[in-house]
Amino acid sequence: MPGRLLILMDDEPVTTRALALDLSEAGYEVETAVDEVDALRRFDKDPYDLVIAAEDAGSGGGGFVKNLRLASPSAKVVVMTTRGGRRERVRMEPGGARVRKPFDLDEFRLLVDRLLASETTGESGKTM
Repeated sequence: MPGRLLILMDDEPVTTRALALDLSEAGYEVETAVDEVDALRRFDKDPYDLVIAAEDAGSGGGGFVKNLRLASPSAKVVVMTTRGGRRERVRMEPGGARVRKPFDLDEFRLLVDRLLASETTGESGKTM
């Protein structure tokens, strides 16, 4: 899915840099936000194809996702979390997915590819 526009928000600079670099090398245009306010402001201005946010980023990623869904109910979102069981590393949800850290960059990129491909194929949510 080269050329798709993504926005990334995480409190961990190492994670932000690694994901941004990996997804950029895969052909995505990646922008980073410093916090929820910055991410929501940017989202209002630009038609991002996918939002990637840490659950604990800013003042709480859960609040960010709720605010984003209010602003744009159809937004695709990947929430990165440290919560959850060991067996379920990725949980597909309506409008995106929840991914447990730490995760493999190759698997994460495949998830992004799959979510963006599902826009055109009408693929339903499944557990990976």
